[in-house]
Amino acid sequence: MTEAELRVSEQAKRIVSGVLRSGGTAVDATAGNGHDTLFLSQTAGDCGQVLAFDIQQEAVDSTRQRLADAGAPDNTRIQLKNNACFADEGVLPETVDVFMYNLGYLPGSGSRLATTAEDTLASLQGAAGHLAPGGVITICLYPHNPEEIETVEKWCAGLTGSLSAFRIERMNRSRPPYLAVVVKEDA
Repeated sequence: MTEAELRVSEQAKRIVSGVLRSGGTAVDATAGNGHDTLFLSQTAGDCGQVLAFDIQQEAVDSTRQRLADAGAPDNTRIQLKNNACFADEGVLPETVDVFMYNLGYLPGSGSRLATTAEDTLASLQGAAGHLAPGGVITICLYPHNPEEIETVEKWCAGLTGSLSAFRIERMNRSRPPYLAVVVKEDA
């Protein structure tokens, strides 16, 4: 396995590939430079639906360009909006197969604008309410934001009912990025 394959973002894609099918519905909660959005668009296919959100115009523009350059299916709506809106009525479809989060700063932007722990918590709560049976939420976490990590960990630990949470990380690194995965049991 290569170094790139071990990245938490690649692990998230592997998990999502096992869940998201052609015609499925997915949300990239943190569009960033559009890598996950493109992956979701291609995986959901022409009949699928992908929503992508980011709080920075630069991220929205970058994501649109990445999709255009790749000739991605015309199945994606990109919004300049804080993902804390997921709890609001009408923002998300009734059910979503996959939510992907890659928390932190926009790579290569120089901007330090990022979602807050409170916004992330509101977003995750909204996502959980729309998650389809058999669906997953993947959350890539990085050590530079301990408050956000603590918030996500507390939320995951408190999940009950049909939602289960898992953690995937390298064990031989000090403060590695890691992947939190929330799975909703099939009905």
